[in-house]
Amino acid sequence: MAITVGEIINPEVLSLRPDETAADALGYLRAMHVSGAPVLDAELKPVGVVTWDDLAAAPPDARVTDQMNAPPLTVGLTASIREAAHAIAASGHHRLVVVNGTGRAVGVVSALDVVRALLGVPIRHPAAFPHYDAATGLIWSDPATLEVDAAGQVADGPGLLTLITGGALVPERLIWAEQCSDLRARLLELLVDPRARPPGVGAWLEAGALRFRVASCAQAEDRWRALDVVLDREITMPPPR
Repeated sequence: MAITVGEIINPEVLSLRPDETAADALGYLRAMHVSGAPVLDAELKPVGVVTWDDLAAAPPDARVTDQMNAPPLTVGLTASIREAAHAIAASGHHRLVVVNGTGRAVGVVSALDVVRALLGVPIRHPAAFPHYDAATGLIWSDPATLEVDAAGQVADGPGLLTLITGGALVPERLIWAEQCSDLRARLLELLVDPRARPPGVGAWLEAGALRFRVASCAQAEDRWRALDVVLDREITMPPPR
């Protein structure tokens, strides 16, 4: 469902400082349910990567800088998924630190993220990360395939939903966005009632190529404001292939 690394990264970076202790760093990894994290300097540039195993084997008061693996394996935001896959395969590392044009860390991409992207499977990031979108001010779900089982797991209540299309090494496209009073009911309605679907959405459903993301939002005024932000982004309705 993506072509570039920037489309699949987890932008919510858990990072560590070189001078932190092994005990503190282990606590952060445990709290976020991840097995490793990049180590960043004062300019937010990666200087190493440290894993749970590196820290668990160290004295509690040892410094991260002495336990990390350096230099870190990095990849640019605009690098292709295939480039990331080759880097992981060649190095044996489980994650890449993603950097922007100035060399600052902007995310992390894991081997599992890359495999999912190559297969066209929706990317999922650890639930401990909030998935907060500053532009809309909302916390969004990971993308999920639009099917009854996935829709049925969505919490009921008001919010925003977006419909997304993509596939293996195909750019992700936003094709529909709306606010509604009950997210679960609306998603199930889209699946079972053709009359309730926006124009063109039925064809994508029949092709099995639709995914969705949702964000809960109780206040109607906030929902409309966030929807305006989403609609300012490019929405396309290309025909399914």
